[in-house]
Amino acid sequence: MQANRLILTGMTLHAETSEDFTFPNTVRLYEYWKLKRGERPRPRWRDINLMDIHDIAPCLCVRDVIPGEDDFLCRYWGTRLTELYGVDCTGKRISETYPPSGVRNTLEIYHRTLASDRPVRLVGNLGYVEKSELNFFEGVFLRLDGDDQPDRHVIGAFQFKCDLCAEDMAKLNLG
Repeated sequence: MQANRLILTGMTLHAETSEDFTFPNTVRLYEYWKLKRGERPRPRWRDINLMDIHDIAPCLCVRDVIPGEDDFLCRYWGTRLTELYGVDCTGKRISETYPPSGVRNTLEIYHRTLASDRPVRLVGNLGYVEKSELNFFEGVFLRLDGDDQPDRHVIGAFQFKCDLCAEDMAKLNLG
């Protein structure tokens, strides 16, 4: 069903492992994640209380690894993400909410997150269908363990309408 898919045009992304975040939402989630992790490599999902970070909840997403599959199920999708993307991904798989190129790009970001002991920083331009405005953003993606197994979840946060620095703009090759 096309109505349940994200429809974007002109999206440009750059992902890298980094602990350097610039904007309030991404800094907030990263600092909270570090607090909850303590001395462990990463926190468990049960350590996270979205009410602790309710101020950025509209820009959060949480996805669960689907064991034995190359896909993730969306546990939580913030209301701001629904407004911008035009679909609520909660309860849906990546493969059923993105077009094929979006599935590849999104899975790559999630696999990169699970393969690294460091956060993944994403910068990009969110292109809207039938709109010409550019909406630059910064995102952070972090690993979360399950109760009995590592790497069961990924939590992410976005800051939209960012004034990216020249270095980040160059990474997007928009010139």
